[in-house]
Amino acid sequence: MAWLYSFESKEIQKFIMRSDKLRDMVGGSELINQLCDTFLPLSLKTLGITESQRTIVAKAAGWARIRFNDRVDAEKIYNVWPLLVDRFVPGLTMVQSLVEITDELPQAIRQSAKELRHRRNYTVVQLPEAGPLVERSPRTGLPAVKLSKKESYVDRQTVRKMASCESSSLIDKMTGAETAKSLWPNDISKIAGRDGSFTAIIHADGNDLGKSLIEIGSFLHKRPEVAAAIYAGFSNAIEAATVHAAQKAYNHVLLKDFQENKRECIAARPIVIGGDDLTIIVRADLAVPFTEVFLSEFEIASQKALEDHLGQYGIARLPKKLTACAGIAFVKQSFPFAAGYELAESLCTYTKKRAKLSKKDEQGETPTSFSFHKVTTSLTGDYDEIITNELSSGGYQLAFAPYGIGDGDNTLPKLNDLKNLITTLNVFPSGTIRNLFSTCYTDVSKAHNEFRRLLQIAGKEKRSALESALTTLTGNTEVPLWDKDNRTPLKDAYELRELMGIKDKRGGTADATS
Repeated sequence: MAWLYSFESKEIQKFIMRSDKLRDMVGGSELINQLCDTFLPLSLKTLGITESQRTIVAKAAGWARIRFNDRVDAEKIYNVWPLLVDRFVPGLTMVQSLVEITDELPQAIRQSAKELRHRRNYTVVQLPEAGPLVERSPRTGLPAVKLSKKESYVDRQTVRKMASCESSSLIDKMTGAETAKSLWPNDISKIAGRDGSFTAIIHADGNDLGKSLIEIGSFLHKRPEVAAAIYAGFSNAIEAATVHAAQKAYNHVLLKDFQENKRECIAARPIVIGGDDLTIIVRADLAVPFTEVFLSEFEIASQKALEDHLGQYGIARLPKKLTACAGIAFVKQSFPFAAGYELAESLCTYTKKRAKLSKKDEQGETPTSFSFHKVTTSLTGDYDEIITNELSSGGYQLAFAPYGIGDGDNTLPKLNDLKNLITTLNVFPSGTIRNLFSTCYTDVSKAHNEFRRLLQIAGKEKRSALESALTTLTGNTEVPLWDKDNRTPLKDAYELRELMGIKDKRGGTADATS
């Protein structure tokens, strides 16, 4: 009788971001990336379990499902894997389950998922327990195991991360080839480029995977004998699409910037590339171009990957392609990374929610899109709360995202139209535009008067261009500054113009440090 072994790592983001030093985060992400890619196959081989005795049904960063032909082999890994993980990735907690496949694999997967959800609620005790006389690391608060000249007392987890930050598995995955690791910075200030500049934390995530798995499950009712191959194919297709899209974005944006502008280093550092997830830190002006290429290429690559891995099975209702959404948090280089990541993740969630509502066809895929926010206060959190507390006044909203990429059949405003608005704003005084949306916070009626006066002074050609650019986004021909929900894209365009360092045609230069 066959057995299904499953494990999932808990709080991966918390593990990676326990320290705000980029070096430590890079080391943590390297360990997570290697856990299933290299360490798991090596562990199975060391235990004497050959590939003919097991099938890795699915895996991604920090989790895997493995089908074993024999119970003895399944129990071998079940009994030792938590200990091995603790040695390889100290401080990473995980849950596991071992389920007998009494009927079909899909049923065993559902039972395993139920057990894992239940066990995630268990409190995992870290041993040995630290007593009151144990010195702790001042950066993480964990028990210290080493005295470092640079960091004073260092905990076991940080020691392992520091050793792993010299690895390059994530970099190799992003570039598609071995590259000089010295070109990738371990300091956020080197990514930002200069003091006071903004950096961008990008988090992207695939859409509607649950719906795809439901269609796969329906198909497997008729073809249960190919369940392992189909689940593995779907997992591999998603991974292939993500890696391919990341490599395209690297070549078209990051490498191009490095070569053409003769930079000292590549202005980015990948944190997570696994499954349908991508998290990366990039220089602010590269964030939107990188996100645009990644999301577009993910959509294209997923179609080919699904055909390559699952086309032979003829799953009728499986989507022809997958889409993804992203959130971009623009933060100062000194801003706590964990808080910036939480904002990027919240922006991604917000984008998915709005994008699903924009579909004209309920059966269609969620549109490829993204949202962004520039942090200018000390307070962050859920993006819905930021909109309510920071970007709204008197029923009017100074946020217009998410923006759709491409020309999909949906009601989202398009990134290309936002770019057109940015270009149009270049001929208007930056101070006047900034004052306009500042006035919106205090007196919307006065802001309307200022907008009309701006159009009058601008002249016929400039006025027509600005009205047209705004109307394309808002759909409002009478007062193009606002859409039907009293939202305006003006602040988005102005801030993105600054962040991308686009020069003002009037002679000034947008300053990304504003």
